[in-house]
Amino acid sequence: MISTQVSLFEVLTEVDSDILTELTPAFAQAWLESSQWALDVETYGLKDQDDALNPFKGELRLVQVCLENGLIGVFDIMGMAPGFLKLLKYKMEDNSVVVIHNAVFELLWLGHKYSIVAKNVWDTMIASQILYAGIEPYRHNLKAVALRELGLELNKNEQLSDFGALTLSNSQLNYAANDVRHLLPIATELHSKLIKHGLSDTLEIEMAALLPYADMGLKGFPVDVNRLNDVLAEYTAALDKISNPVKATLGVDSLSNSNELKTALSIYLKADITSTNKTDLSQYTSDPLITELLDSRSLENYVGYLERSRDSVIDGCVRGNFRQCAPKGLGRATSGSDSESTLKKQKGVPGVNLHNPPNPSKGSPTIKALGLTPVRSIFRPPSGQSLLIFDFSAAHARVAAQVTGDKTFIDSYVNNVDCHAIVAAKLSRLVGKDWTRSDISKIRKQKDDDGALATRLRNISKNIFYGWLNGAGKFKTMQTIHAGKLPQATQDDAGEILDLLGDTFTGIKGFHDQTKREIKITKPMPGTSLEYATIRAISGRRVYAPKYAGKGFNDRGGCNPNEAYIANWMMVESDAKKRAMGLIWKKSLQKPEWGMRLCNECHDEIDVLCSTEFQAECAEFCWKAMNGSLAYWVTDLPAYEDEYKLEDCLAESWASK
Repeated sequence: MISTQVSLFEVLTEVDSDILTELTPAFAQAWLESSQWALDVETYGLKDQDDALNPFKGELRLVQVCLENGLIGVFDIMGMAPGFLKLLKYKMEDNSVVVIHNAVFELLWLGHKYSIVAKNVWDTMIASQILYAGIEPYRHNLKAVALRELGLELNKNEQLSDFGALTLSNSQLNYAANDVRHLLPIATELHSKLIKHGLSDTLEIEMAALLPYADMGLKGFPVDVNRLNDVLAEYTAALDKISNPVKATLGVDSLSNSNELKTALSIYLKADITSTNKTDLSQYTSDPLITELLDSRSLENYVGYLERSRDSVIDGCVRGNFRQCAPKGLGRATSGSDSESTLKKQKGVPGVNLHNPPNPSKGSPTIKALGLTPVRSIFRPPSGQSLLIFDFSAAHARVAAQVTGDKTFIDSYVNNVDCHAIVAAKLSRLVGKDWTRSDISKIRKQKDDDGALATRLRNISKNIFYGWLNGAGKFKTMQTIHAGKLPQATQDDAGEILDLLGDTFTGIKGFHDQTKREIKITKPMPGTSLEYATIRAISGRRVYAPKYAGKGFNDRGGCNPNEAYIANWMMVESDAKKRAMGLIWKKSLQKPEWGMRLCNECHDEIDVLCSTEFQAECAEFCWKAMNGSLAYWVTDLPAYEDEYKLEDCLAESWASK
């Protein structure tokens, strides 16, 4: 009965009149002459439906093209002559602008299947993410963007249909055409709004970074598979050594079975254990078994990461599954999640989190004592290639100095003045000393107990300063002092230190006050229940900050000023890194003999592969691109600390830096 209805529907459905399914000479000529056009693709899985999202396992079926004059071509790759692919490759690599939604997807497929390298892409998803950055209720899939920008409700009924069928239905062809049909009008609408809102610089940075993100997704970060297997065996043995006695004592087969573990712990601890997460179990860590249990959990995560890395290797590399614009809207990207629930739902190209790989050197004392090989050591360049690592020097601090215009803070960089000695001198009174700022600077050079104390006070002061810079109050500052092993400090002591910082760093204090005033100015956003304030960085990037009822500024409701301060530095750091990525990508096209490509980015770092023969040229260019990009906005103080040295960039493995 159902099949009859479907067949009848197909009989009654015709291909829309403006759709071509054959590449005619007229369409080819118009396409050749187009300075702007839109692209979409449809794919399918050979064995599993999810493989339709994975270019390494699935197949590409349709390529849809929409020209400026409104002509639409829906071309079936299975029946297309080789001339079509030549024309597609030519147009992707010429100077015309190709408009795509979520372009990384199309670029991965075309890059892997046909070695097509795009030159000039305009992504409507990224444009939407820039324009509405920070408004988390807003979605940026094509259906949501078309509704928001054009008031159009796209029909997605055929989205999950079988595009691997021998003969595609007219309904499928119409669906395929409908998405690409609206991309150019959407791009026009978004571009107009981005210019109106002063976001053209951010748009340029993101579109330039798009191509290297796609290339990293295509080619990945090289892994030494033999070393990976050795490290995995080492971590598995360490896990067994710690977890087996725990399992034997509790009488369980696995520490991953939450229900079984809760029952066993309730019996062992003689308490009602309703949760086995780290926070809830931390109250029982006086019992060595609980400490060993938590250590086992950490090691399970490490082993899981290594297993996922092993299972994700394609052509000797692991992919990071980057999301170029994270939901927070601060310009940072995200990499593949290590959350088990997320991994179970994850589709497409397999990958791992290349932003935050596990680091046993930051684990518990027991895990540190194991002396495990760093996880990052599995990432190594293949023979004939070099790995270059670049990062900023105290980017947040330098950006903050530039943004606030604080003369004392800037002077610490320009004239190498130790601004943290001011608070260290104040702290010295808590330990029975009455040192001055100059005393701290002199005494900390001594190789005796006073020298060690002055160094510790100065380190505490540095932590206090950066906490205050990001909005820490009296209680948090007191906690910072206590963490530095000065438990006698009170909130009153912390308050005096914060007053001292405000009197010393008047530019920062003024910036704090101004920001608090600015984020009180909020406006409602359509489709949300919240009002939003606007935060704009010196790089031009903008983010909307939500106003929460009963939370935030002074607990009276409003935007969080601490998040507003941090957003200012983070957006500039993100823009500087992405600007550098765009420059490196452009240079790689100009100098193909260098064999240079980006293989990873994380936080304030970028990682580059190149031919060993040209490692010196690549390293110098990338160093200048990285630090020069930060210096583009940080102009009142040095944007970096050390001058370029090749040996500072070269790395035997990712763990070398």
